[in-house]
Amino acid sequence: KAITNLTEIGNLRWSVPARIMTSRRATKASFIRGYFDGDGTISNRVRMFSINLSGLKQICLLLNDLDIKHALQGPIIKERRQPIYIIQISETQKARFLNTVKPFLRHPGYMRG
Repeated sequence: KAITNLTEIGNLRWSVPARIMTSRRATKASFIRGYFDGDGTISNRVRMFSINLSGLKQICLLLNDLDIKHALQGPIIKERRQPIYIIQISETQKARFLNTVKPFLRHPGYMRG
């Protein structure tokens, strides 16, 4: 099934489907990969962004299941914008994230393999 058949679509309505929450580690990592490649970035730290706090909390649960330490930050308030929340993975956990999730997003010094 397409992932779009398992969750609502929209910035505030998406959620991690129940079958992903109870799936194998590889499936959880794949879901995070897809989310990260759409709404993430890598610099010194790995970050994922959303205005959907409940959806990000579900991503946090997946990261916990993968033993990837992280912090949920926010809300960050900007004028005339929705509050934004950030999952931040520290520099010390970056290699673990990259090796577990294997994002498609290109990053200097990271070779997908």
